[in-house]
Amino acid sequence: MVLLVVVNQTLLNIIGGLLTPTTGTITYNGIILIKDNIDRYINQKVGFVFQNFNLINSYTIYENIMLAVRITGNNINEEEINEILRKLNIYNLKHRKVRDLSGAEIQRAVIARALAKNVDVIIADEPTGNLDSKNSEDIFKLLKEIANDKLVIVVSHDKEKASLYANRIIEIIDGHVVNDSLEINDINEKKENLNKNKKLSRLLSSLVFLV
Repeated sequence: MVLLVVVNQTLLNIIGGLLTPTTGTITYNGIILIKDNIDRYINQKVGFVFQNFNLINSYTIYENIMLAVRITGNNINEEEINEILRKLNIYNLKHRKVRDLSGAEIQRAVIARALAKNVDVIIADEPTGNLDSKNSEDIFKLLKEIANDKLVIVVSHDKEKASLYANRIIEIIDGHVVNDSLEINDINEKKENLNKNKKLSRLLSSLVFLV
């Protein structure tokens, strides 16, 4: 199942535990997130894929992944990491420093780091913002595949790609939900429908859930 929700940046940061809501509460698996447990939630339950990557340029892909794994206390072994890297087609770059990678390779490395944490939720902030159209589509395909096992939340202005790879879109303007629609699941059918009508509505800041 693929679930896409269009929301704003503030809500994304609240869901990720990076911001505290002025009113109301955040509940995860029936547990209200408070000061005493929010760090555990961030470190062990959520993996972030940032637009500006947040990797250490002088470290290799593998070293960046291991740093994140040590922080979470995850017992993932090297072969499991290798399998993740193979899945993302960057295994041959495992020992290459981040500063020597292309933008698309770095984005895959960031996704690999999030997967290695073995978290329940992956939040991606504009994961295709720095990529060309071909690499953007590849990243959306990866996120959809990952969403078979995890909750993946994506902020994106690429509404056309979002419409292709999700079955629910919720749009929020000025704090109000203006649209909540369930989309069809078949990508080919979606592409056909988009080709029939290329006039997309104005692009909004988006939050995508791929489940």
